[in-house]
Amino acid sequence: MESVRSEKDRLSASMKEFLQGAESYKASSLRAESCLLLKSLLLEYDKQSEQLDVEKERAHNFERHIEDLTKQLRNSTCQYERLTSDNEDLLARIETLQANAKLLEAQILEVQKAKGVVEKELDAEKLQKEQKIKEHVSTVNELEELQLQFQKEKKQLQKTMQELELVKKDAQQTTLMNMEI
Repeated sequence: MESVRSEKDRLSASMKEFLQGAESYKASSLRAESCLLLKSLLLEYDKQSEQLDVEKERAHNFERHIEDLTKQLRNSTCQYERLTSDNEDLLARIETLQANAKLLEAQILEVQKAKGVVEKELDAEKLQKEQKIKEHVSTVNELEELQLQFQKEKKQLQKTMQELELVKKDAQQTTLMNMEI
């Protein structure tokens, strides 16, 4: 762009000098040869003027292209900054999630330890329960045996009472008979 601009400025300056020279030459001499020279110079001026217009158009196109590239660069920069910010946010979230995961792992370990303690206590209670059930069954069996023994002794007592009653009646009858005799 700078080189195009300097070329443009140089061409403009040389054209001004050329025009001033041509005008001074035209005024000082009116010869036919100079007219032809002037015409050829004017043709050259027109060519250079056209070339200058072409170069101006190219420079304008370059400027527009540079503006487009500048806009793209700004957009890319904004997008880069946004992505960088999003990346930092994601990294912060990852760190938070990792910290939470570590806390959860520690809590899981604590819960597993507590579970192990509870399971041991439960196993101990099961053993105690089984032991109590065995003791209860044993006690129930003893009670049943004692009840059977009690029933036998009760029957035995009833028999003995009946025999005693019979002996008592015999004794009374014997006593009555002895008294009568």
